Amino acid sequence: MATAFEILLDLPEKGKAREMSERVNNLISPHNLPTSTRQVMIFGHLKPVTDNVVGWWCREFYELRSRIVHGDEIKTRDYYTNGIQHLKLALYLFCDCVQGLLVKWEIVNPYDRSHLFWLGQQWVDALKIDHDDFISSQGETP
Repeated sequence: MATAFEILLDLPEKGKAREMSERVNNLISPHNLPTSTRQVMIFGHLKPVTDNVVGWWCREFYELRSRIVHGDEIKTRDYYTNGIQHLKLALYLFCDCVQGLLVKWEIVNPYDRSHLFWLGQQWVDALKIDHDDFISSQGETP
C-alpha cells in the first residue's frame, strides 16, 4: 500500500512521509482538522513538527513501511492504530485520495464526491476524527 501511495501521489525520493501527509491532506475530503505538534527525529535531531491526525497517521504508516523494508523487528501491535489495521486505513484513505483526484481532474463534481465520502468514511471513524471537521460541498460542516 505504501508503494501504491508513492505512485498515486508521485512522492519524491526524499521526505516521503512529510510529502505523503501533505498530499493526502490535499486530496481527502475538504476539512478543518485540528493540528498538534510533536517532537520528531529528523536526520538525527529532534524537531517540532505540526500536523493533523491524518498527517500523523501518514507519517506512522510510512515509518512502519520503512521498518518493514529495513528488516526491523515488527510486533503484531505495530500493524494497528486505534485498534484497526493500518492496511485497512490505507485502503480507505487511498480510495478517498482517488476520489480527490477525480474531483481535481473534473471527472467527479464536489457534490457527488461529498455523497461518496459520507457513504465510505470508515477511516474517519477509525482515526476518531470529529465529523464536524469536514466541510460539505456547499462549504459548511455537514
